[in-house]
Amino acid sequence: MASNLHQGLKHGLSKAFPAVVALALLTNPVAAQSATEDCTIPSSLQPLFDLLNTVEVLAFTGGVALGVIGMSVAGLMIAGPFGEDWVRRGKQLAKNTILGVVILASANMVVAFLISQLSPSFCT
Repeated sequence: MASNLHQGLKHGLSKAFPAVVALALLTNPVAAQSATEDCTIPSSLQPLFDLLNTVEVLAFTGGVALGVIGMSVAGLMIAGPFGEDWVRRGKQLAKNTILGVVILASANMVVAFLISQLSPSFCT
């Protein structure tokens, strides 16, 4: 049982690791690019950029919260004495949770890209 758990964990981490590395590598250049430009956003567009920043923060916070809840439930389903069907469902839930967290965490990359692309057009 322990070796199966170890193999499953190793397999799951090997699938999730490239996505996390790609997310980290793709986020930093965009943030560095937008930080190098000297730009003052017009006051009429400031609410749009504030909204994008708020969406980014909410998506990240929601992703972390859903990830913690999803992995906790998946762990209970796998470790509990419920039977093989529950173990299969728990593994599927863990896989879906990891995928969802990666997608929600990538909101930072999307918002940073949009801001870096839009800001030169609206700079004063």
